[in-house]
Amino acid sequence: CPTSRGSRPRNRAPRACRGPPTDPARQAADYVDGLLETLQMAARGALPKGYRQTSIAEERYPKWLELKVVQGIEYRGPKYRVIVYRLVNTAGHKYTLREQEFLTGVQKAIALNREVVESGEEVVVYLLDDAPPEPPKPKPEPKVDPDAKS
Repeated sequence: CPTSRGSRPRNRAPRACRGPPTDPARQAADYVDGLLETLQMAARGALPKGYRQTSIAEERYPKWLELKVVQGIEYRGPKYRVIVYRLVNTAGHKYTLREQEFLTGVQKAIALNREVVESGEEVVVYLLDDAPPEPPKPKPEPKVDPDAKS
């Protein structure tokens, strides 16, 4: 992008030239569009810089009767969190899913990559909610020099 000698500082590119926004939900013109864009980016595995990806420990996996969690990933951003579960149908028959099955009351949006899952097939579930507050970081222990005199 070209730079001009207007009122903008020399080291700062025009807004349109600075690259993608850090959080699509904050940049969207509409609340629902922002949620949808965040889910779509998670499905592509391409959330912006402001999001941190961590694996969910197996002991934290939710339990479903005929679906088994094979992978859980959390994407935590400045405003929202996206939890992605890969599930496999362990029943001997096809299983029909509805978003309501995953609703616990905190989700802002829920998406499935398919609704009908044959026996042995996988489905991916995306749950978007408000990012919970970060736990406080432990304060470092003060370093004490045993040879120092008080």
